Amino acid sequence: MPSRSEGVIFCRSKGKKWNGRWKGVVYDRSDRLATTRKPRKCTTAGYTDRGDCVRATRELRMQVEAKVAAALEAMANELDHTRDLPLRPASAAQAEANVVYYGEAFHADREEGSKSFRAERYVRVPASRERFAYATGCRHGVGKHACVNAAVRGYHCPEHKDVG
Repeated sequence: MPSRSEGVIFCRSKGKKWNGRWKGVVYDRSDRLATTRKPRKCTTAGYTDRGDCVRATRELRMQVEAKVAAALEAMANELDHTRDLPLRPASAAQAEANVVYYGEAFHADREEGSKSFRAERYVRVPASRERFAYATGCRHGVGKHACVNAAVRGYHCPEHKDVG
């Protein structure tokens, strides 16, 4: 084990570091700090055994992800543009064509200027001949009547840009 004078050494397992004791780190994206707007850092207790730290970090990550999923679902049900939509699959390749999904926003909000935790509408678009990606979906329509086109320079597709 490294000595304390060597400082912090990061483990090959994501989210763990050594500084006299192994400590797990997980970031809660649904809870951002008011001053910096960065995700809140959640840590495990210090462990002398790396395996115990890995297990504790896995458990903490599952708790944080469950909290994020619950907050995102509640937020999606409140917003008009994401209400009654299914949660997007983790991979765009698993998503169906011509289906609108909701998910956690990838980019900063246009009005706020900084990234915040919020639900956003997504559609599957081709990234290349054999691959797919997610793009922000047009906000026209609700639920099953939602527009299946990608939004371009704003919140709407070219077909609905004047509808608002």
